[in-house]
Amino acid sequence: LDDAAMVFGRRVDTQSRLYRLDVRSRTLRDMGVDDAQSPAVARLKPVLAFVHRRSQFGLFKVALDGSGDRQRLFASSGRDAQPMVAPDGQQLVFTSDRSGVFGLWWARLDQPDSLQLLAGLRPETRQAPDWSADSRQLLMSGRDDAGQPGIYEVEPAQRRWQRLPVPVHEPLQAVYGPVPGQVYVVERDADERMVLALFDRSHASWRRLGSISGVSQVHYDRSGARVLFTRLLGRGLWQADAGLSPGSVRQLSDV
Repeated sequence: LDDAAMVFGRRVDTQSRLYRLDVRSRTLRDMGVDDAQSPAVARLKPVLAFVHRRSQFGLFKVALDGSGDRQRLFASSGRDAQPMVAPDGQQLVFTSDRSGVFGLWWARLDQPDSLQLLAGLRPETRQAPDWSADSRQLLMSGRDDAGQPGIYEVEPAQRRWQRLPVPVHEPLQAVYGPVPGQVYVVERDADERMVLALFDRSHASWRRLGSISGVSQVHYDRSGARVLFTRLLGRGLWQADAGLSPGSVRQLSDV
C-alpha cells in the first residue's frame, strides 16, 4: 500500500482471508472479507483488487460403471473437503465447518444418522487422513490449541484420539506403513528441509528405519508394497520400496 503497510492473502482452516500488516509496528489486522485471496494494489491510485470466492461444496457418491449416477452424502451449506473412505468400504471421514467450527467428521455410509463431529480435533487442510488396513483407526495431521502442528491417531467409531510423540522437528503428514507399528512421516527439519522418514514405533523410543530427502507428500500403495511420493524440486510422481532404500527411488511420471 505504501512504505509502511502491505496486504497479503492467507489461508486459515478452509478460508482464504486478507490481512493488512503495518510494517513499522508489526501490527496485523484481518480486513474482514470472507473468502478473499490474491490481492493486487494499483501503483498510482489507492485501489485494491482481489478475488472473492463464492464456492459451493458437496460430498457425492459416484457410480464407477459409467452410468454417471451420483448421490449427495450428508448435505449441508458448510465447506466439506478431504473425504476418505475406509478400506472396509463402510466408513467415511471428511473435514468440514458445517457446525461453525472446522473439524473432522465420521459416519457409516449405510447409516446416515451416524454422522458425528469428533470434537476437539483441529485437522490440517493440506493432507488428507490415512486409514489403517483394518479400518479401525486413522492418522491425520492437525494443530493443538497453541497452533503447533502434530500427528494424531484417531479411532473414530470409539470417538477416541491421541497425539503421537513423533520424534521430528515439525511433522506435516503421516501414513501407515507396510506392517503394524511402522509409520511414514513427512517432516520439515530444523534446517527447513523436507524429509520422508519410516519409523518403527513399536517401542517407547521411535526408531528411524530409512529416509528420503525433498519429499512433499506421500502415499503407501499396499497392493504394490511401494511408496508413492512427490518432490519439491522434481516434477511428477516418484516411487520407492517399502523400506525407502536409496537404490529403489525412481520417477514414474514427469507430469
